[in-house]
Amino acid sequence: MRLLGLPQRALGDYGSWLGRHPYKVFSVTVFVYSLLCLGWIHVGYKARNSLDKREAEVIWGVSGSEYEPQMKAVLEKWKFASQKAWGTDVHLNLWMGKGERYGTDILKQDVIAEAWTLFKTYFDIVVTTSTGKTYTSHDLCARGTMPDDPSNPVKYPCLMISVFDCFREWEETLDPIYARDFDRNPNLTWIAHYHTRPSLSTVTDAEVKKLNSQGCEWWLPGVKWASESYLGGRNWTADKKNLTAASSSIAMFFTEGPRRAAFRLSLTNPELACEWEIEEAVQLQSREWSDMVDRFNEKSKLVEVALVRAGAIKDLEDLHTRPPWFLMISGSIALYLYLCFSLASWHAPLQSRVNLGVQGLGVAGFATLAAGGLYMMLGKRLNPPILAGVPFLALGLGVNDMLILSRGFSELGLEFIKEKSNSDIIGAVLSRAGVGVTLTSLCNVLSFGMATTLPIIAMSDFCLCVALDSTTNYIAMMTMFPCCLMLEAYRIKKRLPDPSICTVACHRRVLEGGQDASGPASYIEERFLEFLGDKVAPRLGSWTGGIISLIVCLVAIGASVPLIVNQQVGFSVHELIPPELSMHRAMKFYFNEFSLFPSYLVYHGVEKPLDVPNNQAEMMKIYEKVCDTNFTVAGIGHYLTSFYNHVDGVEKSSLIPAPAGVPQGFADKGIVKPDRFFELFNNWRKFPLLDPRSAFQDATFSSADLAATNEFKYNEDGSIDLSFTMFYISGPQSDA
Repeated sequence: MRLLGLPQRALGDYGSWLGRHPYKVFSVTVFVYSLLCLGWIHVGYKARNSLDKREAEVIWGVSGSEYEPQMKAVLEKWKFASQKAWGTDVHLNLWMGKGERYGTDILKQDVIAEAWTLFKTYFDIVVTTSTGKTYTSHDLCARGTMPDDPSNPVKYPCLMISVFDCFREWEETLDPIYARDFDRNPNLTWIAHYHTRPSLSTVTDAEVKKLNSQGCEWWLPGVKWASESYLGGRNWTADKKNLTAASSSIAMFFTEGPRRAAFRLSLTNPELACEWEIEEAVQLQSREWSDMVDRFNEKSKLVEVALVRAGAIKDLEDLHTRPPWFLMISGSIALYLYLCFSLASWHAPLQSRVNLGVQGLGVAGFATLAAGGLYMMLGKRLNPPILAGVPFLALGLGVNDMLILSRGFSELGLEFIKEKSNSDIIGAVLSRAGVGVTLTSLCNVLSFGMATTLPIIAMSDFCLCVALDSTTNYIAMMTMFPCCLMLEAYRIKKRLPDPSICTVACHRRVLEGGQDASGPASYIEERFLEFLGDKVAPRLGSWTGGIISLIVCLVAIGASVPLIVNQQVGFSVHELIPPELSMHRAMKFYFNEFSLFPSYLVYHGVEKPLDVPNNQAEMMKIYEKVCDTNFTVAGIGHYLTSFYNHVDGVEKSSLIPAPAGVPQGFADKGIVKPDRFFELFNNWRKFPLLDPRSAFQDATFSSADLAATNEFKYNEDGSIDLSFTMFYISGPQSDA
């Protein structure tokens, strides 16, 4: 018994001491917490340093694993380096039947014709940047590396993948000069003409299906978009030769990398050849296209379009790093109202605790600010989980402890509070309620503290933030809040009204009448407690009640088993996006309807530099193995294959037979001698960025750029530090 009473006695003794020295304890705590709050200075001007700016791949990756150095290499040597300047982006336009038509066949003339009324207007977009520069969609789209020629300012077709490539109407989107002098010139056999293709206005539904069964050809002969790249929910005939239906389609409109677009415009429109202006123009075009899609959806009858616009993923990442101010403010108001209605007593002024609850809310908020300052002092920064969860969790933990202490205070009774000193009152409260507060806080600190060892940065930082808040909240509740209880005891002894806006007027009338109360403190609580004590408890304590409770628990456990077994581990991507955003619906459609997702096989050195010349065969072998599975599909080919084709035309003597095991089609002409590799490779990829006119004399660089060599990371001596090649991961959907 003595051991069981030790915590209560210790906390009671501490409370008695605190009751004798409230000002000293309160002042010291406020002073220390105020110093901790200075940690918020680290956020900088306009909170520019408040957020953890590391990429999601880093903070959600497994620290200390082999994944970490690989991802850091990709981010530092590619994403943060050359990809931003050279990499293309894409508008993913997903379209399907509208309303009740969702899931029905879209390979029908009238359905495609209605969709065409929207997509052909993409090239009508003209945007003006903040400095007054005007760009068209042809200026911003991905359409190759060669600079526009002032003497022949033709603009070749943009890289776009869609069902509309099958039809003559796509000619309407072409540059007028290209349409007149190239597409309609029958003598040009090196292009695939659009004006000779079937017209959407006259084609039948059966012809639509036949055309798309074969895929749609681009403007370059031999380049054909397979139906699986732009059609979802495909149904085929038994011999898998002809489509019978498709429930959705995707139109991919690619935007150019800023540096490549600037190079392309440098001769015909040098005033537009500014990378940061092009970045702004792409953002403006993206927003304008999004608005056009929204307006189309309001009026369309057969088709609904869901858009994941270029730059949308970056916007989504930014959205998740914004504090949820509306939820935080509305949550605080809701919590205040809850305290008002749960702690207020309009008939019994001396038993009303609204003002005490508001003071406790302030103490919890102050503790949270101090915890945040300490977190910043430790060199940490805020991340999306912290912004989304910690403010609400912190207030909840603080208010919970406050309510326990407030309840313990009220249970002392008015006579005890009126007759006893502050030392006796606080000692009794902490002896009665302090153990509960201590145990819950200790559990929070230990559990979240142990979770800080998780190897996932986002979660470990979140848990550290909660552990710090639990600690500062406990200290605040055991030092500052007892001082609030003393103020409440003083009010009771002086028979003063509860100074809350929702109670003060009623209390004054009651107290001016010479009464402590004009009715029970709570009509609901007393009756509810009486019901629990007189009706519920005896029945639950009986043998019958126990058996019934056991049966209910067993049934509940049994019912949960199939729910747990059938529950899928993981999440759907669209669940990360607020439902009110159009991208939420677009991502849901994309992952439900389509099965190809671009991925990259990255080659780089971690512990030692990457030796490409002596590992050419191994690089191609691993790429072939990655692509030779049931869930992967090869991309446009390996960049080394393109390089070998170039060397075959300029210095065939530098090619040697490929070693055994190199897949057929990768190095049929041989691989490059290691001692000649980088000289030839750097000559091939040499980009005339400072002399665009020289591109018309030697366009060798364009094939290297098509293989994405400008996005690779190179060492000072010209050797390759990081390279990659693309492939596709095939999703769970299959053709029917």
